[in-house]
Amino acid sequence: MAWTMLLPIDTTVETTVGAERPLRMQHEGKENRSLSGSRIKGWVVAGFAVAGMAFFLRTFVLQGFMIRSNSMSDTLLEGDIIVVDRAALGTYLPFLGLRTPGYSSPRRFDILVFDLPSGRGKKTTFAKRLVGMPGDTILMQGKVLYINGEMVEEPYARRADVEDTAGPEMAWQIPYLTGEITPSTYFPTRDNWGPLVIPQRRYFVLGDGRDASVDSRHRGFVKPNQVRGRAIFISFSYDSHSRGGLPFVPAIRWERVGNAL
Repeated sequence: MAWTMLLPIDTTVETTVGAERPLRMQHEGKENRSLSGSRIKGWVVAGFAVAGMAFFLRTFVLQGFMIRSNSMSDTLLEGDIIVVDRAALGTYLPFLGLRTPGYSSPRRFDILVFDLPSGRGKKTTFAKRLVGMPGDTILMQGKVLYINGEMVEEPYARRADVEDTAGPEMAWQIPYLTGEITPSTYFPTRDNWGPLVIPQRRYFVLGDGRDASVDSRHRGFVKPNQVRGRAIFISFSYDSHSRGGLPFVPAIRWERVGNAL
């Protein structure tokens, strides 16, 4: 009888203990899955927050650009990575047709980064020096720049002893001629053109590598809504045509890193 009475008790006890273990394990498994899910959710939220902050900074504050030609040499060289201050002039919002307020206005001799149409709905980004402001009268004679009748000293400009060139793309200048020049006798060239009157809300830009630059002489004025910002310094620079200490590694131009513009 004793064994008959104990067996159900012992069995009941064993069964109860055996049931508690799986339940605890299930509970712990749920906690672990919940913890893992919380971590993943936290990582996703953090990732979106970082991406959102990066997008905000890139769109409205600072943006980096790589220079891919020598049209601004020696100020900017191919392989320079420049930082552009987008907050200074504000950011144009194309879908709204508005520009966010900036803390300053474009200044003569700033290096502006801007977009120009390149066909098929695409745009090309340029970096050039702002030389002509709205209302200015500007011309060039024998590679020498004149603004409002005064010769401009341009220590940043690089000129070469090469043959002057002309092209039909410079005919856009004719409606903006001033003085006694008549359109029928106006034949502008790279080194001799103007005088032109710059309309309101338009800018005239030139490359520092004066004889190798396609700029306002050929493409026309730059509009405020095409301007991305003002270049402020060189964050990195390398010579893609030269090798450093290791094979296939381009030579870093340390002397240019951090240079203000």
